[in-house]
Amino acid sequence: MKIVEKFAQYLLRKSGWSGFGPDRWFAGEHSWFGSTASGASVTPETALTVATVAACVRLLSTSVASLPCYVYRKEGRAQLKDSSHPLSRILLQQPNDSQTAFTFWQHIMAHCLLEGNLYAYIQRNPEGNVTGLWPLRRGTVVVEVTDRGEPQYHYVWSDQKQVYSAAEVLHFKNLSLNGFTGMSVLQMAREGIGLAIAEGSHASSLFRNGARPGMVVKSPSYLTPDQRRNLLETFEQRFAGALNAGKSVVLEGGWDIQGVGFSSEDAQFLESREFAVREVARWFGVPAHLVGDTTRTSYNSSEMEMLNFLTHSLRPWLVNLEAELNSKLFPADSPNFARFDSTPLARTDMSSRYAAYSSALTAGWMSVADVREAESLPFIPGTDKLMAPVNMAERGSNNGNA
Repeated sequence: MKIVEKFAQYLLRKSGWSGFGPDRWFAGEHSWFGSTASGASVTPETALTVATVAACVRLLSTSVASLPCYVYRKEGRAQLKDSSHPLSRILLQQPNDSQTAFTFWQHIMAHCLLEGNLYAYIQRNPEGNVTGLWPLRRGTVVVEVTDRGEPQYHYVWSDQKQVYSAAEVLHFKNLSLNGFTGMSVLQMAREGIGLAIAEGSHASSLFRNGARPGMVVKSPSYLTPDQRRNLLETFEQRFAGALNAGKSVVLEGGWDIQGVGFSSEDAQFLESREFAVREVARWFGVPAHLVGDTTRTSYNSSEMEMLNFLTHSLRPWLVNLEAELNSKLFPADSPNFARFDSTPLARTDMSSRYAAYSSALTAGWMSVADVREAESLPFIPGTDKLMAPVNMAERGSNNGNA
């Protein structure tokens, strides 16, 4: 396969390109070409046939997509939501004419996890204002680094060829070794995921044979080759497959059937598949119990489980996405910035939440209006005043102790 890679490099270099991608061509030892040690080929399509991979991708992508991305404005020490900013509707509701905000962020996360990168063209009007964010098709972007160390994005689709500067493209990427293109989880975990694919194929083969390892048919006399072939075809048609399991057979004339028992390796097959769930979950950085493995749940409440997921799994991705948005969409001296609101995921049960609201109201750092807004309740005039306990005063004042 090295010959194929070199030939692909030759074609691109002949066109004047010397970049790092597409990643699926130039992934080094993690190349997509060839099979894993288990014999399974790992691609985004085949990997998604593994339930744990699909569950991890769905969990991370839909969790990010379900969080609102607001535009904020700095005013002194305050950070206020700026719903009047032109980018507010793009990031919060509809980044382009074909996608809602949910499908846009879900698309981005799925590509970053499975492909390592997602490139989105920044559409601007003649005045330079952002009017849309358009994801570029997979496999159509080549990243090239100029002599000044700046990335350029070569986009090729059909007969179209366009070169974009770094300021024209949002480049969301996973872990990177060269600083310019990301590695997908499938590249890093291809052997483990390949093993999970092979185990799934083995399980399918086992059930295709009636969930039994096979049998030995004993004949009272020698058979001709044609008789053996006819006998095997008859038994396979009648007894092979999960739907034929449990059917009976009548034997006469000294014939006998002897089943072949499961080996110790077959007896541990289910345990091996459970281990694959935990291993794949670790590669994606997702707690295993959130993708169906309830054997090792280590938290006593759903609140702590979600806090662990938000802190260690989701928050690094949110910071990654926010950094790219703020560096490309807002001028360096702008008071505005974008940030995902992760409050919905950090919501506790009702009793704990109301107790926290009560403490905030008593301490005077939340108003009744703030509490109603947090609970998605309509605003009531006159509830936006901060209250303070009458037995508290500023230290050193006439009403307090010096």
